[in-house]
Amino acid sequence: MNIAPGAELGGVALIHLRNGLRRLAGRAFDALLLSGTLELPLATVETLMLELRRQGYIEKYGDSQYVLTLKGGALVNASARKPVTRRTARKALEGLLQRAQELNEYSRFLNWVTRIDVFGSYLDLQRDKLGDVDVAVALVRRVVGEEYMRQQAEMVEHDKENGRSFMRFADEVCWADTLSWRFLKARSPVLSITTFDDKVLEVASTQTVYTYTPPSSDLTICLREVGSSLVKAP
Repeated sequence: MNIAPGAELGGVALIHLRNGLRRLAGRAFDALLLSGTLELPLATVETLMLELRRQGYIEKYGDSQYVLTLKGGALVNASARKPVTRRTARKALEGLLQRAQELNEYSRFLNWVTRIDVFGSYLDLQRDKLGDVDVAVALVRRVVGEEYMRQQAEMVEHDKENGRSFMRFADEVCWADTLSWRFLKARSPVLSITTFDDKVLEVASTQTVYTYTPPSSDLTICLREVGSSLVKAP
């Protein structure tokens, strides 16, 4: 989904609404909470929520609260970036597929890429202008258990010796996964990457564009995205 310049919903700038809903993603909310988040008058937000519900972005949760629907989740993840041509989008996808192959060939990574599906506007061949390229990526670990933790600890120590600093211990215990996601993303502003547990895939049309069978078929512990670290990784 792409947000056009100047777009509004219920009299509120869509980009402002998206940013506010991002802060509430995963939480139930009412008009008062959304009013404080958006810094808008309560009456304005009450009217806005009626429109959000009418258009299917939110749904009732309990007596007086609401949660985002799949359509609302798409709005939260929407890009306000200038649309790109299909040619540019295709080059970004081809780059991702090349990096997936490289990751599977490079022993420094502790994960395999086993599948990539594309979905969203990229599959609409009638469209030449696209907001981004939506892809789902499946990773599995090359090693598991204590051996995985040992190898990851070695990676952390190696990178510390080469100037990498870690602000939190949680960053260290996810470092192997983070390296894989960052390598695949490659700072591309065109790619919007998610994992196969994303609910939107239950209703979206998809096309598999890459598959890989690891040498050891028993190593199939799937990795899941933690928060928004996958899409947001630099």
